[in-house]
Amino acid sequence: MPAVRLYGADRVEVVERGTKFAAARRAALRRGVATVRDGGGGRGAALLAMVRATPIVVPRLAPRTLAERAVRHRNLLDEQYGRGRGRYVPDPATVADADPPALARWMVNYLRHALTRYDDLLKGLVDDAGRDEAEALLRRRVYGAIAAVYPELGEECRRQLGEREG
Repeated sequence: MPAVRLYGADRVEVVERGTKFAAARRAALRRGVATVRDGGGGRGAALLAMVRATPIVVPRLAPRTLAERAVRHRNLLDEQYGRGRGRYVPDPATVADADPPALARWMVNYLRHALTRYDDLLKGLVDDAGRDEAEALLRRRVYGAIAAVYPELGEECRRQLGEREG
């Protein structure tokens, strides 16, 4: 198993705003465009090249910290969902009372939505040729990155991926 490198999200964001990263991304997009010109898959090829070139960074948190943040995130989403439907009844979860499979699900969801650029990247995928394939690739890459940093969540990552890919 390859060594897992841990990165600070703030440092990654600085790099992604830099000129070297922008040049690398443009080069990846050019490779995708060249593939299109050479008959390699249409407009979707450039989109796939962009998804492949985008770094997926998952920070490593202490298990307790991750669990606490995931439960807070779940409670916030539950409240927002309930209030949006006009029938919110507070029933906050706690780490101590959480069922282990539910806690694993909440941790993967928290990592995917709150600590990676997954949602921002999804919004950036233009509703165009290749979007579905690019979204599936992004989803697989994000779940794979989470499982690489948190092997104990690998089974839940595979379960969620299987559920989404049907």
